[in-house]
Amino acid sequence: MSYLVSELLYEIPWAAFAVIGLLTIALPAVHLLLAFARALTGGEARVNWWVLGRIVPLGLATAVIVPLTLRAQSDPTDQNVALAEIATIFLSIAAIVIPIALPLLQAYIQRLPRLGTALYTFLAILALPVAAALATQTALLATNNIERAIPVGETVTIPVVFLQDQMLSDCKQSIASFVPDGFRSAADPATGDRGYRAFFFFWLDQTLKATLLDFFEIFDCGVSDLSNNPRHLLMSSFAFIYRAFVELIVIATIALPFLRGGER
Repeated sequence: MSYLVSELLYEIPWAAFAVIGLLTIALPAVHLLLAFARALTGGEARVNWWVLGRIVPLGLATAVIVPLTLRAQSDPTDQNVALAEIATIFLSIAAIVIPIALPLLQAYIQRLPRLGTALYTFLAILALPVAAALATQTALLATNNIERAIPVGETVTIPVVFLQDQMLSDCKQSIASFVPDGFRSAADPATGDRGYRAFFFFWLDQTLKATLLDFFEIFDCGVSDLSNNPRHLLMSSFAFIYRAFVELIVIATIALPFLRGGER
C-alpha cells in the first residue's frame, strides 16, 4: 500500500508536468509556424504574445546562463561563481514561474472561462514539484562542474545546499510509514548529489506547505527529511520564490468565483 501511495505521488505530478510542458512548448511552436504561414501567404501574422511569451523568457535566460557558467568554469572566482548561481536561479524562475503565470494572468485580464482556469491551476500545482526538481538537479550539476574546475590550492566557499533531519517528528514518522520514499534521501559521497527523487519529494513538501498555508509547517509535518540551508542563498531564494508563487496560485484560484465576467 505504501509503495502504491509513493508511486502515485510520483507519477501523477509527472503526468501533469507533461501536459503543462506540452502546452508551454508545443503551443508557442505551432502558433509561430501558423503565424509564419499566414505572413508568407500575404495574410496578417496575428501573433499572440500571450502564447509566445510562455517560451521567450526561457530562451533569453538560457542565453544568459550558458556564458556565465562557462566563465565560472574557466575562471572560478567567488564573483564568477556567484554570477553563475544568480543566472541559474533566474533560469529556474523563467522555466517554472513565467510559463505558468502568464496563462493565469491572461485568464484574469481577458476574463477567460473560470472552469478552464481552475483546471489549469490544478495541473500547474501538480506539475510544479517536477519542474522544480529538474531545475534543482540542473543547478547542482552546474555547480559541481564549476567546483571541479577550481584549481588545486584555491578555495571558493559554497555552502551545503540541503540540511537533513537527524530525528523525525511524530507527524513525519507517521507520514513516512505511508510514503517511505520521501524519507530515503542519501547524498553521493563524492558529488553530494541526492538524485532526482529526493529533490522531487523536497519540492512536493514545499508545495504542500505552501498550498495548505503553512499547516504542515506549524505541526512539523512533511514528506521529506530535507530542508533548505539558509546559508545557501541560491536555494533559499529559490524556495522562497517558489512557495510565494504557489501561495499566489492558491489565492488566485480561491478568488476565481468572485471574478466578474467570463463563463462558469
